[in-house]
Amino acid sequence: MKPTHESNKSAPTAEAAAINKMADDVSGASGENPPRVIQWSILRRAVRESVSAHRSMYAISMVIALVFAATTAGLAFAMNSVVNDVFVDVDPGKVTAVALFILVISTLKGGAEYFHVVATAYLNRKLLSSFQRRIFRKYLVLDVNYFSKSLPAKHVALLLRMSKATVGLVLAMTSNLARDVLTLLALGTVMLVQEPLMALIVALSGPPYLIMLRRIGKRVRDVAQLENEADAGMPVHVSEAVQGLRIVKAYGLEDKSKKSFDAAVQNLEERSLRISRTQALLGPVAETSSGVVIAALILYAAWQEQVFGRSAGEMVSFIAAFLFARGPARRIGSLHLEAVRKTVAVEQMYKLFDTEASDIQDRP
Repeated sequence: MKPTHESNKSAPTAEAAAINKMADDVSGASGENPPRVIQWSILRRAVRESVSAHRSMYAISMVIALVFAATTAGLAFAMNSVVNDVFVDVDPGKVTAVALFILVISTLKGGAEYFHVVATAYLNRKLLSSFQRRIFRKYLVLDVNYFSKSLPAKHVALLLRMSKATVGLVLAMTSNLARDVLTLLALGTVMLVQEPLMALIVALSGPPYLIMLRRIGKRVRDVAQLENEADAGMPVHVSEAVQGLRIVKAYGLEDKSKKSFDAAVQNLEERSLRISRTQALLGPVAETSSGVVIAALILYAAWQEQVFGRSAGEMVSFIAAFLFARGPARRIGSLHLEAVRKTVAVEQMYKLFDTEASDIQDRP
């Protein structure tokens, strides 16, 4: 006899139960709150393993970062001569020298940026392949009970998400961080040389920004775990619907499948947007802080010129260094938020690596 919708109401199928369970998992019905503390030991482990496997390329990246930092600071420092020697004193002998200096420095900076992108792409591909191979080989040695409570699509999604998140975070904490820190130090040196008092004031404006950053990071962590689970659950919904399509059609479960998938998409969308809105708070904070500092610099420079007769070259160089430093400072500041968001997947990956077959053989 052909099954009817009434029989479905009295005796739900295994596929229907699986769909309901996955909907609960993706929507976060378990009620578990993710931890807020970043496991820095796990991140250090990921960085240590990655650097040790590619020492030569990381050494090249450090040299590139040094060249990039030096050339960026050189451009900012050259603004002093551009204003004083080219526009104020109009020294013909120095005009050509300043122009050639800026041309050479800009060329070197462009080359350093190019090689940094190439080196980062190389490390990204090598590290991604390495972590994906490790995850796949770990799958092969685990007991079958480890995979008994979830569909293969979920493990495929986790493999991709864990490896990409780990590589992105490792690169952010190594080659990218080295470039930004060195650039910030070089530009800070330029600001200190040109105007020590204002450099001290700029340095003191950092702690309030860090406090705001920490508060934002806690809010991001609250939904990072749920977003990770929901993202991994999307392929599972599709896999369930495709693999059990005949039963879904036979028992009239099309509407239930649609509602379950729509709920999963909605939950993932809401959590992603919530994290994006929270991270976007950094933009107004950083821009407002920069605007306050630049306005103060302009007023200070005008006062210095009127009272002490100082040239504008030093202040223009200081402002140029400050503007160049905004990009590296924002990237360093957002690194904490990136770590908060991606550390969930990194912890999952190393938990998988540390799982022994004996730990799950006896599970019901």
